[in-house]
Amino acid sequence: IHTAGARVFGPLHEQVDYSIEYAKQAGKYDQAEDIDITGDLLDARLTFKAPTDTLWSPSVMLEYVSFSGDDPSSVDEDEGWDPIFAAYPIFREELLPVMNRGDWTNMDMYRVEGRAKVNACWSFATAYAYVAADYGDETLRGMGGQGDSMGHLVSVFVDYKPVKWLSFALEVAEFFPSSYWDDGDNSTWGRFQTIITY
Repeated sequence: IHTAGARVFGPLHEQVDYSIEYAKQAGKYDQAEDIDITGDLLDARLTFKAPTDTLWSPSVMLEYVSFSGDDPSSVDEDEGWDPIFAAYPIFREELLPVMNRGDWTNMDMYRVEGRAKVNACWSFATAYAYVAADYGDETLRGMGGQGDSMGHLVSVFVDYKPVKWLSFALEVAEFFPSSYWDDGDNSTWGRFQTIITY
């Protein structure tokens, strides 16, 4: 599998940032069956920031992410995005609850994230995302459900940096599955980390 991509980002205004990232995959899954890999990834973001002197420096990010799905009508081509060992920490790994139930493919995510920095030490963020599938249970990687609604993802992040060389982070995400899955079990991911810089 070969993956190539590009990202364009920067400020549209002193209070608005943008980022657009696109990647394309190519290769073969099965040389004998000659199945071509043609997956796509798109990530687009707009971040709206309050003026610099605003209390807690709040910001809101709107985001759309697409991991292409495999079209069940094509027999010699796999259009689904391959997560390649599921090592893609674009959301501080908060997508892990979704991956725990299947794979990062055949997904469209609509996400909003709010951030606030209380002081020089403490910052907080929370996010909500609705996740849908390009193709329902017909896809080869479907999870046995009856629809194309994957579910809802809620995340909370807390960062604490008491001194320049030491920081702590608490990260928690909960995934609430919908009709795409064959059961209703939630998936939870959490992490506490300490970083020492020297």
